[in-house]
Amino acid sequence: MGFGKVPYGDFRKYINFPCIFINDVNAALFAKLNLLNNNAIYLSMSNGIGGAILFDRKLYEGDNIRSGEFCHITIVPN
Repeated sequence: MGFGKVPYGDFRKYINFPCIFINDVNAALFAKLNLLNNNAIYLSMSNGIGGAILFDRKLYEGDNIRSGEFCHITIVPN
């Protein structure tokens, strides 16, 4: 988008609603939140593979904010 290191607070001037910046798969999980139980795993397969984990109705981010990254997992070794 041609910019970087912009504080989130700068967007509050233009958006009069609470907002967060997250990737598309996490956003899709939040969009489905009212249809889901307390816990869920969301797997997205389009031009890439992504995932998100919902635990106790909260996004589980893991140690490095990559808990739902299912794209580089070895399923069958060798």
